[in-house]
This record gives sequence, structure tokens and C-alpha cells, in this order.
Amino acid sequence: MVCMYKIIWLDGASGVGKTTVANFLTNELMENGLTVDNVDSDYYYQEKYLSNPKIDQSKVKSPWADECFLKYFKGQLVLFCEKNDILVVQMALTDDKCRKILLESLGEKVGIKHIILNASKQTIKDRLKDRLKERATKGVAQRQALERLDWNIAYLNKYYKEDTWINTEEKSAENVADEIFSMIEKSRLQK
Repeated sequence: MVCMYKIIWLDGASGVGKTTVANFLTNELMENGLTVDNVDSDYYYQEKYLSNPKIDQSKVKSPWADECFLKYFKGQLVLFCEKNDILVVQMALTDDKCRKILLESLGEKVGIKHIILNASKQTIKDRLKDRLKERATKGVAQRQALERLDWNIAYLNKYYKEDTWINTEEKSAENVADEIFSMIEKSRLQK
């Protein structure tokens, strides 16, 4: 399977299912013989970027607004593109810096299939509240996600109307991953 996209970018508000869908999609792509990396922006922000002693912690912002992180992350994605057939990237692109540095600039170099996962605002709120109960250590991040939910949804609707949207409301993450895989397969056949 040769894919016309080098990056499958899963976008959407926190709580919509990006990580779970990315895990299923990565497995499905690997089962079909592709070398795949599942790149979680939160992991790179927390474990790689913020753990660097050279980073001035007093100037740290949220990942979507931290220009230094965005440039670092873009560099990491370019390296991963060289080593893999395809990347599955999970990150909400809900800031102008994110959109310009990552999606637009990187999209000039490699093919990106940008997919916005969505669900009703109430479903997302319920999922985030469930996560708050499950993960006490990520409570601050989940509360921030709840506070930014309206803004994130408005941003996605404003800037990405023409991109691919998939509603995760009544679907399992595995079914959503299958739907994305079918899109990739269809685009490959049209190539």
C-alpha cells in the first residue's frame, strides 16, 4: 500500500477521541504493511520538550501557543516522515500559530490528510469529566480543555470547514479508524 498522504493529522477538541482513534488507525496501517509512527503532541510537549533543561520554564505556554515548541515539533515530524511510510499525528490545531507553523508550512513539504473529529459539545464535556475522574494527575489539563471547549469548536469551524470531518458521537473508536483507513485506501486507488 502506497499512500498519497505522508501525515494523517487527527484534530479536534480535547475529549473527542483523537488518541484512541490514532491507536486503532496505527495498528490497522501496520497490519497492512506500512511503517507507521503514532505521534502524540502531548507526549512530545510534556516528556521531550519540557524535560529539556535548556527550556526556560517561566516562559512556557500551552503547546498550541508555544512557538518554540511548535517549531521543535515540526522538526520532529519531518524526521519521522523520513523514517516512516506514514505518520498518524494527534494534535488540536486550534491556534493561528499551530495552523501556520504545522499544518500550512509542513503541508507545503508533505501530503497531509487533515481530519477533524467531532461530537456534540455535551458528549465532549461528558468525556472530559469522565477523564477528570479517571486521571487525577491530568486534572488541570482536563479543566483547561473544558474551559476552552467553546473557543476550540468555534476555531475548528472557522478555519477547517473544507477539511474532512468525522462525527465520533455514536461510533466506536475502532469504527472511526476503519472509516479513516477506507478514505486512505480510496485516495491511494485514485492516485
